[in-house]
Amino acid sequence: MARMMEMVGYAAALVSYAVLILVLRYARFPTISPATFLVAIYLLQYGPHTLIRSLRDLSADVSDTVELQYVLAVALANYCIALAMLAVRAAYPQAIMPAIAVRGEGAPLLLRNRKAALWLIAISAIVCLAFFAVELAGPSRLAGIVDYLRGTSPHSYTALRRKLFSGAPIELLMNYTRQTLSIVLLLLNVVVATRYRSLRIAATIMAAAIFVFTMIQLNKFPLIYTLFAVGMALFACSRGRLSLTSKERAAAALVVVAAMGLIFVLYLVQYRAALADGLLARGDLVKLVFYRAAFAQADALRLWFSEFPARTPFLGIRNYGLLAELLGQKYFNVTSFIPRTYFGADTTYQVGFIGSGYAGFGWTGIAVFALMAGGIASFATVATSRIAWADLRLVLTIALSMNMYFFCSREFSTALLSGGILPLLAVAWWLAAIGRRGASGQR
Repeated sequence: MARMMEMVGYAAALVSYAVLILVLRYARFPTISPATFLVAIYLLQYGPHTLIRSLRDLSADVSDTVELQYVLAVALANYCIALAMLAVRAAYPQAIMPAIAVRGEGAPLLLRNRKAALWLIAISAIVCLAFFAVELAGPSRLAGIVDYLRGTSPHSYTALRRKLFSGAPIELLMNYTRQTLSIVLLLLNVVVATRYRSLRIAATIMAAAIFVFTMIQLNKFPLIYTLFAVGMALFACSRGRLSLTSKERAAAALVVVAAMGLIFVLYLVQYRAALADGLLARGDLVKLVFYRAAFAQADALRLWFSEFPARTPFLGIRNYGLLAELLGQKYFNVTSFIPRTYFGADTTYQVGFIGSGYAGFGWTGIAVFALMAGGIASFATVATSRIAWADLRLVLTIALSMNMYFFCSREFSTALLSGGILPLLAVAWWLAAIGRRGASGQR
């Protein structure tokens, strides 16, 4: 009987993946869009490959019951994401055009002339100076990073991160602006560099300055995040569209492989001491790159099913820090509780909306949070498609698409707020509401 249940569960999960992909194709969202990116990132981290038991590592000792729970959880999430996408497309059935013109003379742009572009560069410079002023209150971040990269720092990677960023004002400022203000300003400067030849050098320098002063930390994510966003902006500006042809999708897959190669190089820098001492081999780092990208989240999520509710009752609102505080409840930080309980590790595991929903409200939580994630991603796609100014539409589409990563890798509330999804969605919908009238006024 148990074997039969397991086979039914796996069959339901495999069918659900097919349903999710078919619904995404039916909805006809552009390739570069929040909805498409949510599904792509979700499938990378919780796709069919995560059902293969022999590939497990972190949670290798979980029971068959827990394994079945994981299989059923991803199946439920798949169906709920698909349902949310269908609901949003039914509510907004108008076609979402992939074309986006940011280079033609008649293109409807917010940065429609050199004067507007110069204002953007000036505002970007002011923002960089403000970040630099905040950084002066703590240890020199850039000098510490350069020393570490050169191999002259007396600190280990972990110790230096704690020294430079733990509790520092600049860390808090970066964390709350990297996925909102900083990425929007950076991408707008990229658009200016592609559109105005006379401002190309100034806008490129300013885009680099924004990255250095407002985004870079001693970890890999800001660099990979920014490179992907800039690459998509350059592609959309040059091709005038947000969809990719079959050949371009193949090229995009090669870009992802190249990004994993870059991550491997960054790991070589991070673990050079362990490599030199023979504690790690380069082959271990190759495995680590692929494991972190495609298996780590799903592997850790299984521990949520081991813990709740067998050992710890479902947390309800105590699982959500801001909501717990507002309602006078004591926040339970499950992201640090799990690794401390199972491995005695002083770190955090974050497993996206599935774990966030399950720890709080069980299977109902998974369904509700999956519906919300799918609905928000689809709604963001619709909202950005209705922005009249092509440059703002391009920038907010890319920023929101990249921020869908946080739905799959952070607590749900963290993804919405510091992940930048809710603030950028609010801005996109506001621009969509006023944009057509404003653009008509420009003409």
